[in-house]
Amino acid sequence: MCGGRWRAAPNEGKGITRRMKKVTKYLSLLLAVILTASAFQMTDASVSSVKAAGENGLDPIIIPYNTGDYASYTTQYRDNYYALDLPEDGDLKITILSDNACLEKFYTDSYNFIDAYENISTNRPYVAHFTATAGRYYLYFYGAGKNFKIKTEFSGFGFKDEFDDVYENPKMYSLGTEANGAVGYTDEYDWYKFEIPENDKYKISYIANTGYFDFNILDNDLNSYWYDISVKGNELKTANCYFLKGTYYIKIVGGRKAKYKFTIARTGVTPTAIKKVKAGKKSAKITFKKVDDVTGYQIRYSTNKNFKGKVKTKSFAQGYSSTNNLYATIKKLKKNKTYYFQIRTFEEGRSGNYYYSDWSNTKRVKVR
Repeated sequence: MCGGRWRAAPNEGKGITRRMKKVTKYLSLLLAVILTASAFQMTDASVSSVKAAGENGLDPIIIPYNTGDYASYTTQYRDNYYALDLPEDGDLKITILSDNACLEKFYTDSYNFIDAYENISTNRPYVAHFTATAGRYYLYFYGAGKNFKIKTEFSGFGFKDEFDDVYENPKMYSLGTEANGAVGYTDEYDWYKFEIPENDKYKISYIANTGYFDFNILDNDLNSYWYDISVKGNELKTANCYFLKGTYYIKIVGGRKAKYKFTIARTGVTPTAIKKVKAGKKSAKITFKKVDDVTGYQIRYSTNKNFKGKVKTKSFAQGYSSTNNLYATIKKLKKNKTYYFQIRTFEEGRSGNYYYSDWSNTKRVKVR
C-alpha cells in the first residue's frame, strides 16, 4: 500500500460510525449526570446560607407601634435585628424593659446612630423620645436567649417629605405661606427655593417646636444671605430682611430631631403720606407725615397727573421734628402751572442698596 491512499472495506466504515455514535451518547449521559449533581450541591449550599428572619438587617423582625401595650420578644441568635417603619414625620417614644438584654445599636443606617451599647436591666429601662422623620429604624440586640418587652408610641405630624429634597431638587416655597417640616435621623436636610419679584423688605418668622435647627438663606450662587443657628425653645422668632430681586434657597439643617415652621412675607418699607401742598412763588411747600426708622424720603413731581413724560424727583435724609410732620420745599417750578406731587420713604440695606415704599396719595397745586 506504499505510495497509495488507504481505503476501508465497504462494511468497515459503517461499523466505525455506529461505535462513534455510542461513545457520543455515553459521554452526553455522563455530562448530564455530573451537571445534575453539581446543581444539587449548589442548591444545598445556597439553602444552608439563607438566614432566618431577624438574623440579619436585610430581613428584620418588624415591630408594630401604637398597640397600647408592651410586646414580648426573645432573641434567637447571636445577632438579632428588629425594625420599626414610620409612614410620616412625628413624635416617637420607645420604651424597652428587660432583665439582661443588650441593645448594641439603635440606628437608621451605617452613619446615623441614635444610641449604642445600652445594657438594659430591671432598674434601668431604656427610653428614647424624639422627633422622628419618616423611614425605617433598626434595633440590633446581641446574644441569644435574651427576653425583652418593647412599647412604641407614635403620633404623626400629618406630613412628610414627598421626595428627597436636595439642592438640585428643592421644594418650591411661595412667599407669604407657612411651611412646616421636620429634620431628623432619616432626613437631616430640607431644601426650599423661592423667588423675590423685586427689591423689597420682608419679615421672616420661624420657630422650632421641638429640638433645634439651623436656618440658612442662600442666594442663587449659594452664598450665605441670612442665617440663624441653633433655633430652639419653642418660641417664635422674627427678623426683618431686605431682599434683592432674584432666586434664593433655604437650607434647614437638623439637630437630628427638630420640628419647625417658617414664613417669609413682604412687609415693605413703612410709607408716608402728603398732608398738604402750599403754593409759593415758583415753588411749593409739601407737608408730610414723619415715619420713624427710615433712612429718608423721596418726592416726585410732574405737570402730568399720571407721572408720565418729564418727571423730577428730590431725595433727602430723615430730618428732626418735634411734631409728627415734616416739610420740604420744591423750587424752580414754572408759574401758573399745575403740579402733581407724591412721596415715598426709603431705607438703606446691606451693601448700600436702597429699598422703597409704595408711592403715596397724589396732591396737586397751581404754582404762582
